Amino acid sequence: MLVIDTSYSMSFERAMVRAKSALLDILLRLNPSAVQVGLVTFDTGGKLESRLTHDLASIHTAVSDLG
Repeated sequence: MLVIDTSYSMSFERAMVRAKSALLDILLRLNPSAVQVGLVTFDTGGKLESRLTHDLASIHTAVSDLG
């Protein structure tokens, strides 16, 4: 499960850009037939953005679309 902070603090010093880049790099290294990945974001509370899936392209899109 990938977890990323989407709070206001992530707007400083390109933190969101750097975090998204790191998550996308992780996704590129994974074998979709061997793993399932999901995505959770958090600000004042957690939010399930994507359930566990072998469809890493959908997770890639979800990460790319984060503010």
